[in-house]
Amino acid sequence: MNSNKIESIGVTTVINEINKYNNLLENFPTKDRNPVWDGNIEVYKKDSNKTTDIVGIIPAQIKGKFVDNFKLFEEELSYNVKISDIENYRKINMPTIYFVVEIDKNKNTQIFYKVFDLKTIEKILKKNKSENRKTKYYNFTWRAMGRKNNYSKKISCRLCKARLYVCLWKCR
Repeated sequence: MNSNKIESIGVTTVINEINKYNNLLENFPTKDRNPVWDGNIEVYKKDSNKTTDIVGIIPAQIKGKFVDNFKLFEEELSYNVKISDIENYRKINMPTIYFVVEIDKNKNTQIFYKVFDLKTIEKILKKNKSENRKTKYYNFTWRAMGRKNNYSKKISCRLCKARLYVCLWKCR
């Protein structure tokens, strides 16, 4: 499968997942060629797109990854992220949610995500500087999305813990 198709399926998969929830609104331009972010997710207090109900906007990056077969309901994934991308997250001084969508030969998909909050970003960059790493990539453990039924709450709680916005479910 060619890289354009892999990326297209990855973005479409995330868009379809976000559109299942009334309080989340996706903004991912098609055929995106931005250097870092692929778009953003708008979070609302309720099923509304009024400016008075907006809770926050989350920059997002989406990557597709072709796999021969994946283990359904796998909980973790290893994936490399460019240090230069993480440096760019710091420049905007906002957390970023990074999605990795595994796509198998039958075009089945599963979504993994990692929230890069400001504390994590600083920790990664400090470690990278002290190790004087030659590599431009950093490997992370990713969490599978939606192993329990409430994706919207799970993502929102992860983001509120990252101090991106006020928690809607009082999880902290």
